[in-house]
Amino acid sequence: MLQNSSWYLAVATVQDALIGYIAAQDYGRGLRGSFSVGRIHDRFVAPGSRRSGTGRALVESAFAWAR
Repeated sequence: MLQNSSWYLAVATVQDALIGYIAAQDYGRGLRGSFSVGRIHDRFVAPGSRRSGTGRALVESAFAWAR
């Protein structure tokens, strides 16, 4: 997954501890248009780090990658 450019994986850490991640995939052009189809497959934020903006930052990073 990490070596395939159609996949995106970002992690969030605090003091070297993993507190969240997001995985997204670009499926390429859609059948009916000139746009690319993407999907967020998984997103996780550790319970102790929720409501801190971590999830929002991860999703925004995936959107930036998709653009």
